[in-house]
Amino acid sequence: MKVKKLRVNHIENPLGYAINPLSFSWVVTECESRQKWARIRIAEAPLFDEAELLFDSGEDAEADSLDYQVSLSLKPRTGYFWQVTVMAESGESASAVGRFETGKVDEPWVGQWISPKKEGKSADLTEADSSDAQKEDASGQTVDASRQDLDDVNQISAILAKKFYIEESWKVSENENASCGAKLYICGLGVYECWINGQKVGEEYLAPGYHSYDFHLQAQTYDVASYLKPGENEICIWLGEGWFKGRLGFDGGFTDIYGDRLYAIAELYVKSQDGETLAVRTDDTWEGRISPVIFNNIYDGEVYDARREYWSASAKGQVANSEAMDSQTMECQAEAFQTAQCQAADSQSQAADSQSQTTDSQAIDAAGSGQADVFAIGSVEFASPTDPQHGEIVPCGSLVDRYGLPIVKKESFAVKELIHTPKGETVLDFGQEITGWVEIDCDFPEGTKITLSAGEILQNDCFYRDNLRTAKAEFTYISNGKRALARPHFTFYGFRYMKVNCEIQVRADQFTAWHLRSDFDQIGQIETGNAKVNQLFSNALWGQKDNFLDVPTDCPQRDERLGWTGDAQVFSETACYNMYMPAFYRKYLWDMRAEQSILGGSVPNVVPRLKRGMVAGHGSCPWADAGVIIPWNVYQHYGSKTLLAETYPGMKAWVDCQRKREEAISDLEGDGKERHLVKDGFHFADWLALDNDQPGPFGATDPLYIASAYYYRCADIVAQSAEILGYEEAKEYRELADAIKQAIREKYFDEDGLCVCKTQTGSAIAICFGLTDAPEPTDVHGCAGEQMSTDTQGCTAKAGADGMPACADGHSVRSFMQQEGDALESRVKANNDHLNTGFVGTTMLCPALTASGHNDTAVTLLLNEDFPSWLYSVNLGATTIWERWDSVAPDGTISAEGMNSLNHYSYGSIEAWMYGYVCGIRPAEPGFRRAVLEPHPDQRLHFANGKLETPMGLYESSWSYDENGNVTYTFTVPFNAEAELKLPDGRTAVLKAGTWKY
Repeated sequence: MKVKKLRVNHIENPLGYAINPLSFSWVVTECESRQKWARIRIAEAPLFDEAELLFDSGEDAEADSLDYQVSLSLKPRTGYFWQVTVMAESGESASAVGRFETGKVDEPWVGQWISPKKEGKSADLTEADSSDAQKEDASGQTVDASRQDLDDVNQISAILAKKFYIEESWKVSENENASCGAKLYICGLGVYECWINGQKVGEEYLAPGYHSYDFHLQAQTYDVASYLKPGENEICIWLGEGWFKGRLGFDGGFTDIYGDRLYAIAELYVKSQDGETLAVRTDDTWEGRISPVIFNNIYDGEVYDARREYWSASAKGQVANSEAMDSQTMECQAEAFQTAQCQAADSQSQAADSQSQTTDSQAIDAAGSGQADVFAIGSVEFASPTDPQHGEIVPCGSLVDRYGLPIVKKESFAVKELIHTPKGETVLDFGQEITGWVEIDCDFPEGTKITLSAGEILQNDCFYRDNLRTAKAEFTYISNGKRALARPHFTFYGFRYMKVNCEIQVRADQFTAWHLRSDFDQIGQIETGNAKVNQLFSNALWGQKDNFLDVPTDCPQRDERLGWTGDAQVFSETACYNMYMPAFYRKYLWDMRAEQSILGGSVPNVVPRLKRGMVAGHGSCPWADAGVIIPWNVYQHYGSKTLLAETYPGMKAWVDCQRKREEAISDLEGDGKERHLVKDGFHFADWLALDNDQPGPFGATDPLYIASAYYYRCADIVAQSAEILGYEEAKEYRELADAIKQAIREKYFDEDGLCVCKTQTGSAIAICFGLTDAPEPTDVHGCAGEQMSTDTQGCTAKAGADGMPACADGHSVRSFMQQEGDALESRVKANNDHLNTGFVGTTMLCPALTASGHNDTAVTLLLNEDFPSWLYSVNLGATTIWERWDSVAPDGTISAEGMNSLNHYSYGSIEAWMYGYVCGIRPAEPGFRRAVLEPHPDQRLHFANGKLETPMGLYESSWSYDENGNVTYTFTVPFNAEAELKLPDGRTAVLKAGTWKY
């Protein structure tokens, strides 16, 4: 018996996170029993002496391993240890210790916000580089950028540096519990990297990440003891534009959304046996340094001129022999830079035709020793992003401890093939579309330039990137004649291919691709007997990996990369199956609630919300419904009441916003007709469905029906949540949900009880949201009697004798649901056994078919290989999910549509059905304390193995056909859990912890 996965607020050993309210969780393995009691103790020292305990639960028989809440006043900048001991009913026991450390909490900052001082300089390009300065802006006009006003050059990229001293007697101990140590508390805007004595601090990139800066600024905490030395030290904070002030939004986008300059704030505390001292803080004694990064932009990439690298005395000794360096030291050499940059065209210029013109917001290559005066050392000045700003810039929120997970390197890829195209291009194929960057082992003569250009697909065996629209997505490195491991610092790319432009022949082994994402890990896996289905699973999984870089983006490559709420909503159940997501979603939902606070509860189309242009919109179904659906799916999968309570105000606010609007319209009309229905507004609805005869991205299903159905679903969830949390308003929202459902039934269902929106999506919504009638009063899922097993979409799945969902007595309660399922299947058959759904319908289509007794048709849809189908893209070599069913034609030609990403995860939501129905693993109680194991085997798949590391532990559900067509099953249930087993032949059982075969 072992205790593992000790988490505080869903993070293992968190350092400097916002951890109020405080919640503990753990997982017990290697024990097939139930918990008798658990004991949790908290102290500032790891010995847990009774006299020094801050908290002791005692032997608590009710201790919840998913969400053990503790009310404890935590001190700022303080480390804590916590121990959990678990006793099983079998007599076995185990114990484990975890750590957590607070950040600044509510302690006032001693460091002050500083910014590079604007020097008002200008510079000429060298003659050799002037040819690069003749560019076209977004309107196609030639811009002569050979001379550029550099009044704000140090606000494009900057390095802020400070030397400081540590007592000669100080030394760091390898013992993490020792009294000597050092912590850095820091935030830099737009994005930053911190270096101490020539070494990059931590394994995090693109900090502080992308969040709603106008509501809060997240500060990071780093353990920096290993970077320090007695005597003189130097700290450098390297700043780039990032999401904060760089170009953001399509059609040219906007710049300076949150600020028009760069900022940093920091405090570094050193602890010794004699006590703690503030070793360095940001103030006006810092200085600005030159930088090799002469351009950076999230969309367009980065230009790095190694000839402008600066080395302080404290760092030179570490890079004296560049030829013999290992990769880590090479990285230090290539990137220990200081800043100031040039930028050519105005990146805020708008494209007249965003599909055909490119915004040329790129670097001026101002290389050469003759320009050193432009990049001279400068000074800093006090300036705060929280101060009142000018123009459209909104002041930022206050500093808080971080919510967001760090962005880190997760996987690396070698070049699969080095391609020489018919056009004479050199192209690297990494075999998998990823989000991240490519690192280059550079050993070139001084002045040698190498440029990498990112792309998703080849066309006619040649490099292609037109579907990235105005995003240039390039990385340029200019060598200083020394060997280095070069990489970008303030950008990222979505790519499978990289085109190489270099005057020197390159080798494949010089390049390594790194996948970056937020630091969460995979918990689910499915394997079947069909290789193409397995590739589909991988594609959807990679769609999530690539698009969950601090926010759930729509795509990682083109001039967008925004936190579209609709994409996030439809995929959230799959996301929770695939990866351990509560901490990631906690931060995203915090930002969402913050944005709602100035919109009367309405949820933006993108979070963080751009306050300019069409992306500033809000309140559109089903995008806005993310405010309720996502936190509910998170609760269902991870079982944290603490997190549900934290997100509940935003859930309620969205329902109240809809209620206020629809009731106001009804009162204005004066007749009270169609009260409790959504009656107006722009709605994306079944986005990109194929069932509309009219051209455009909108599906044929009535958007007001979809919006009203989601209104009901959200009110239903809020009612359930309020009841779970013990709020008296639960009754109010239950009555509202019932009234909405009744109104929907009256308007959108005929006398036969069938939905009048006669589309695949219309029927799928009716089934999954429980809008069909039942012979007797139903629970919130549309099931009679006791609450029945459902997936997180709300689809019922309790089988009676006829195989149909049934009430507690086993009687069929779904006569109308079955009829709706029959109608749905007939529409699929009428479409040649193919789907024609969009973002909404695709998520619900197969769950609705299976739940209504048509699993064979659902599997047929899964296995289709021609357009439109999931395996169509697999057959064309896709390694991620496409934005459109026909993003690429059968001959490999990419669609000319301007909105055509090859890495868009929404249609990957099929995986939730694969977990919940093909393998049959669904939560019967939140967090899988109790699960449903109800597999739906199909001989066309041969076998299916599903594994899910839930917060309770590992569930497994596997089935396999033998050569005679007989099916065998294997199930695993974790410690302290149980599962309701339901087999297709009618056998049922309640399984305790252990492994079971049938």
